[in-house]
Amino acid sequence: MISVIIQGQIINMRATFCIVVCFGLVMSCLALDCPDCDIKACRNPGLCRLGKTTDVCGCCPVCYKGVGDECGGPWNVFGVCAHHLSCVRLPGPKGRDPITEFNNKGRCLALP
Repeated sequence: MISVIIQGQIINMRATFCIVVCFGLVMSCLALDCPDCDIKACRNPGLCRLGKTTDVCGCCPVCYKGVGDECGGPWNVFGVCAHHLSCVRLPGPKGRDPITEFNNKGRCLALP
């Protein structure tokens, strides 16, 4: 009787371990992996009429986007709108899921 209980606990522990490992693998695949920051390798963004921010990895300076400019995408790789604007993501296919919406490009618009 005790050996059956112990075997059941071992099976539960193995199942839990497998679930945790699988979850970790999925999360590492979805993560953004940035190289070490080398500010000398960054391009000069030039004059930014709306101000500057940093790139998706938080390293290189880039210009904020203005009205009608492309923005969004995964981790905002297509740019970030200036403070007074919002990135309105373009509609995805019907029944879109959160991952599709996360990856969509958008346009910077002034919202009321």
